[in-house]
Amino acid sequence: MTNFAYLRVSTDHQDVNNQKLSVLDYCNAHGLNSLTIIEDIVSGKTAWRDRAIGGILGQAEKGDVIIASEISRLGRSTLQVLEIMAMAAQKKCISAYCKK
Repeated sequence: MTNFAYLRVSTDHQDVNNQKLSVLDYCNAHGLNSLTIIEDIVSGKTAWRDRAIGGILGQAEKGDVIIASEISRLGRSTLQVLEIMAMAAQKKCISAYCKK
């Protein structure tokens, strides 16, 4: 089982530090270790399959955990987020979000 942390910012003028801290706090509180952190600097307008989250889902296996600091980091639109969540569910991955 692999624990993936997906951190995304839209421009190189932003950084992922706050997201990383939130994810690490969540993982510590829930006993998740061996975290594979994937940082992505790309607009949410870019198709999710062309972003790092597409790569994560491409290699993810049953039981893998995908963590984001908040659900909005997955995609810009509700449709993108739902597609990503549907793919994760199809692969029987576990999705977790630090902020609700």
